Amino acid sequence: MKTIKITYLALVLILSTLVSCKKDEPTPVPTIPVDGIWIGHYTTIGDPTEYYLSFELKNDGVPGNGIVNVFDAQGNATKVGTGNYTLTDNILDIVFTYSGNPTQLIYTAFYDSKDGTINNATWGIKPSKTNGGTWMMTKQ
Repeated sequence: MKTIKITYLALVLILSTLVSCKKDEPTPVPTIPVDGIWIGHYTTIGDPTEYYLSFELKNDGVPGNGIVNVFDAQGNATKVGTGNYTLTDNILDIVFTYSGNPTQLIYTAFYDSKDGTINNATWGIKPSKTNGGTWMMTKQ
């Protein structure tokens, strides 16, 4: 009888250990969507002056694609340009024109969806992404 009790006790201990050692599922890293209002500035090559810049990025229903509205330098929400954006493998490309000007500009940057920041941002006159200068923005 003593052997049965020891065997039973050993079995209970083993089973409770197996049940309690379940691995936790990894916590998913939240992602911050790129869509929204972005406010910041741009500079041109050779001129350190910072010029106001604001974009509104809106998803068009296709993941990683959307439309861009560009707002005026006074920050009073007057739309002065439109275009499109793509987000592929954390590379954000924004292509737009100012109203009344056919020249296409490309703003490109690394978008970190973990903290919602834009890094290594340059701009240029299409097809270049770097011959204009740099830019930075903060999501509102």
